[in-house]
Amino acid sequence: MKTNKIIILSFFLLIAFLLQAQEDKSIYSVEPADFNTEASDFSASYIHTDIVWVSDTKIGPPLSPKYSETGRSFCNLYTNSEIYKVTSLIEKINTKYHEGQICATKDGNTVFFTRNAYVNKEKRWSYEYKMNLQIFYVKFENGVWTDEMEVPVNNTEYSVGHPALSEDERYLYFASNMPDGFGGSDIYRIEYNKGEWGQTENLGPVINTKYDELLPFIAEDGNLYYSSNDSTGIGGLDIYMAVKSGNDFIESSIMPYPINTVYDDFAFIKQRDSGVGKGLFSSNRPNGKGIDDIYFWEYMVKPFAIKGTV
Repeated sequence: MKTNKIIILSFFLLIAFLLQAQEDKSIYSVEPADFNTEASDFSASYIHTDIVWVSDTKIGPPLSPKYSETGRSFCNLYTNSEIYKVTSLIEKINTKYHEGQICATKDGNTVFFTRNAYVNKEKRWSYEYKMNLQIFYVKFENGVWTDEMEVPVNNTEYSVGHPALSEDERYLYFASNMPDGFGGSDIYRIEYNKGEWGQTENLGPVINTKYDELLPFIAEDGNLYYSSNDSTGIGGLDIYMAVKSGNDFIESSIMPYPINTVYDDFAFIKQRDSGVGKGLFSSNRPNGKGIDDIYFWEYMVKPFAIKGTV
């Protein structure tokens, strides 16, 4: 009889455990980065464990160009690293115009980055007299970074940016407002196989909507994280995750609080080899140091107690 009571009690304890785990199995801890400024700091990326991010914190001399839409300095790349390979990369890439989000190969020897259409100190204007965004890349060879090379998706008539490599480094993902998409900005990918470029592909309606999809990131498990201002979100830009299935993505879903808020939350990335998971994202949520701030996140298993007597 006592054995039966133990079996029955164990059964109910197991059910309680499973129900609790399903209801609230995890939490995210979120902390602001200590390198945030009073300006806009956003779109952080990793080169190994070193962090590179985008900021308009530069004051510059009175005659330096200002971005007309904000009246602030143009965005450049910054790092808290002291490693020559990273600091020399920043010096190589930055210009007097916008530089944006980067991504690097696993060995850190090839880096893709976003920049205004400014090549060899020459501006490339669209018919509407805009310097749209384009994607370039550099390679670390013989101890120095090469001159920038272009990704063959660039076009002066629309913007392409926010590069992200697939886990196997076979595809380069990016965002663009090129014609014939689903919305204002869509996420695309182009095959990149041993330095040879293939066809450009729109990721389709599972990912792209009539709104703006931006800032893709591919995690080690192949899942896609991206930002969207889709009306089904919590508010502003929200961070979504789409599960990889074969060579496609399915089941796109919005990330929970405190990753997403009613403010703009975007540029979610995961650090490689971080176990359960940790990384960075950007947000303009209240109580930050600047206009936009960078936050560290970590995925935590939430403990809970099970009580019972026999």
